[in-house]
Amino acid sequence: IIHSVSVNPTGRYVIAVSTTADPHIPFSEGKKIYNEDELKKMLNAGLKDSQIHIFDREKRTYQVILLDDSPAHVEFGNDPNVCYISSHSLGVNPYDGFVYCFGKGAINRLELGEISEITKKYQEEDFSRLSTHKVFERNGKQFIAVTVYPQQIFIIDAESMQLITKIKLADSIVPATLRHGAYRYPRVDKTPFSVHPINESPYLFLITGKAIQVYNYDNMKEEFRYQYNVLKDPIAVLGHSYNK
Repeated sequence: IIHSVSVNPTGRYVIAVSTTADPHIPFSEGKKIYNEDELKKMLNAGLKDSQIHIFDREKRTYQVILLDDSPAHVEFGNDPNVCYISSHSLGVNPYDGFVYCFGKGAINRLELGEISEITKKYQEEDFSRLSTHKVFERNGKQFIAVTVYPQQIFIIDAESMQLITKIKLADSIVPATLRHGAYRYPRVDKTPFSVHPINESPYLFLITGKAIQVYNYDNMKEEFRYQYNVLKDPIAVLGHSYNK
């Protein structure tokens, strides 16, 4: 399934991400509970390959890069030939619609050219879900803000692809772990679904199912909250928000 399509700022390259969320060991129809041994086997077997399709409109050439961690979203910074692709390592149980974590999440640094290739990536076991990542600038450098399950924002240096800081949005956070095998995400939790950093400032807009929050990551505190879901209606699926 084509999950996203992006065109680089010069219009030369088209990137289409064909995402597969099918594990090699499939979920069983009617089976709701999996024991730890089963979940470890599913984790070790991993996910089927997804495809990143790259079209060079100038040279009229075409390239495919395979990734086995369900890539999905593409973001560009100030270099039109460098983009950042999030890999979610998501497996979907088609029988109940729940999403499972099947491995480490990643942000991949893709350099576009005659031969396009992923040159660097940030990837760790506690780097999970990654529903949104955005590139921003501060003090002459580029960074990537990423939403991370549960209730965290990671800031990554876009050039070195090294972690700068982890922002915990609640004191009681216990980082996610794969030590017990693949695990199921809750349908709704308090982790922001979208993040929008503001260039040359310490401010992040965090979008949840209930509110828009303004967070200052210099002093690690929320400064303002606008609650738009005043009736607190349950939301099973959140869409991505955009800042223009």
